[in-house]
Amino acid sequence: MKLSSSKDERLLVFYENIRRQVEMDMRSGSRYRFAGEGVKEYADKLREEMERRRLQFTPIEWHR
Repeated sequence: MKLSSSKDERLLVFYENIRRQVEMDMRSGSRYRFAGEGVKEYADKLREEMERRRLQFTPIEWHR
């Protein structure tokens, strides 16, 4: 999927869904039960595109 051709709303929804997955991971006590490394890479690409467009969003706080 080309992020540059996606609508703003779609990017925000995708990113928010990943953010919720990461929150579920934190609550379950697992590092990446729902959101693995591939998801993190995808979220980073979404974040970069949203920042480029200057969209407002809540950043994902990843486990370290």
